[in-house]
Amino acid sequence: QNILLLSFSGMLLEDALRQLNIGTSLLDNTTFERLLKAQEAGSDFTIYLNPNLLPGFLEHFTSGSHKSLMSSLRYFNDWIVLDGTSKNESLAFSGFSASGDSVNHFLDLFKGQEPQRITLGKIAPEGTALMLHFGISNFRVFYSAYKKYLEGQHAFFDYQRNLSELSKEYHIDVNKHFLDLLEKEMALVIRAPANEDYAAGSYAIFRTIDSEQAFTILQTRSDSIIRKKKLKRDTAVYHSYSILHLPIRNFLPLVLGLSFESIKENYFIKMSNCLVFANSIATLKDLINDYENGRTLDNNIAFSSNSENFSSESNIFLYGSVNKSFPLVKGLFNEYYANSWEKSRATIRNFDFFTLQFSSTASFFYTN
Repeated sequence: QNILLLSFSGMLLEDALRQLNIGTSLLDNTTFERLLKAQEAGSDFTIYLNPNLLPGFLEHFTSGSHKSLMSSLRYFNDWIVLDGTSKNESLAFSGFSASGDSVNHFLDLFKGQEPQRITLGKIAPEGTALMLHFGISNFRVFYSAYKKYLEGQHAFFDYQRNLSELSKEYHIDVNKHFLDLLEKEMALVIRAPANEDYAAGSYAIFRTIDSEQAFTILQTRSDSIIRKKKLKRDTAVYHSYSILHLPIRNFLPLVLGLSFESIKENYFIKMSNCLVFANSIATLKDLINDYENGRTLDNNIAFSSNSENFSSESNIFLYGSVNKSFPLVKGLFNEYYANSWEKSRATIRNFDFFTLQFSSTASFFYTN
């Protein structure tokens, strides 16, 4: 059939020949076929990714301590097809992502959600190593979809039980006292760490409908819990910013999932039109210093000068500084590949940063 097959494994070749003889192929997958038809001609190369099978591939390279993170990729979506081009000392990829209609994946949470303008770079520190940004036009619809997603992962029962326990113990209504206060954007930001302990420099930033009202509502909840539990008040005032503490450990990951897993504590401030959470008062003081001195991601020369390479609006936006995130990425690898990563430090750091975006359209998610 004019096909050359090469492999280190004879078993793989036998499987491929058997498939050729039967006449079945990836083209029988309707999602994959739809994405192929949406491709544009003229690319230098094309990458096809199946997140469902990525964990099994990546486990050969990654540390066992990150197994849960790698496993979560299988629930992201079905297929990603990217056309690649090399231009202006950069590698650019664009294409589409999609899931089958009958399977609930994480990317499905953003179906029908209009891409939102990325504005949280005005708060994220200039020394940001990674930023995972979500653009959501309707938080109520998103949250409803998130609960259906948990049902598909057989995790909804535990989720509901945890929320019930939160309500019973702390008298907090997740919708009224938190989710209903938010609009359009939320992000996890990780400052460049001195070591692999990235949680110390992690922030959760939420754009609010009314930041003053949102801050007051959380302050009232915090005061109530502190009085009821007879806890020591752990607050501070720094440069006119009131730093408060919501004493519910793991509140954000309990409510919003794995994306905010690194925020264990809930020290928070009101900054511009946003609420910002972190794991310590010191971490928020660092952010305040950067913000007041204009040391923000939006003012980062490399970030702003290359902004034409990514869209100003999206539903999911992942930004990473290659140099600043080097120890974070190294920590994902097993010992062998961590050593290889370290040996390649000089070459890898020639790249400034990487971005990945997903934006909802009528049929697919535009991906670049």
